[in-house]
Amino acid sequence: MKNLNLQKMAYSLFCILGFSWISGCTFNIALTSQRTALENQIMGSYQDLDDEYILNASVRGADSNSIDKKHRMAQQNQKFNRDDIEEFKDGSIVGEASNGNLVVLDKADKSVLKSKPYLKQIVIEENRDRNVLWQHIIETNPNLSMQDLAKVRNSYSKLMIERARVGQWYQKEKDQWVQKIEISEKEPVN
Repeated sequence: MKNLNLQKMAYSLFCILGFSWISGCTFNIALTSQRTALENQIMGSYQDLDDEYILNASVRGADSNSIDKKHRMAQQNQKFNRDDIEEFKDGSIVGEASNGNLVVLDKADKSVLKSKPYLKQIVIEENRDRNVLWQHIIETNPNLSMQDLAKVRNSYSKLMIERARVGQWYQKEKDQWVQKIEISEKEPVN
């Protein structure tokens, strides 16, 4: 196949040179090398890594219990589980508790719970990841201490309620569960 392509190129070059010699024209020929789409897929494309990617990829310098490493892993796990959690929220299976945790609702359809055996594990992981996030916030903010954990959890709960979509459940301070009615309302009345 390579020989055939080389023969075609040589023939084309011969024709061009012959034409230019007969007509007295001159051509300026420059050969460039372009990678094909297949070569790009096989070889990949070179991109510089920025410092954040290098830091995230490097685990030699961080000890395995480092709060920063735990924080990054918790964020990655939250991103991984986000679609499932939103599906559970939209299906009235889980809701946002006033303490910042995600909980399985008492009124959740039992048949749905049986059909999704991984549901409880995802809720456990999400609450673990949130706890790591709260600890990271406290440890990286000089104005906060572990005594402020309840405030941090409460603020997180308010953010999650604001982000909730219509139809999702959340808990008010007095253990009353309400369903979000409109996006523009901050506290829907049931």
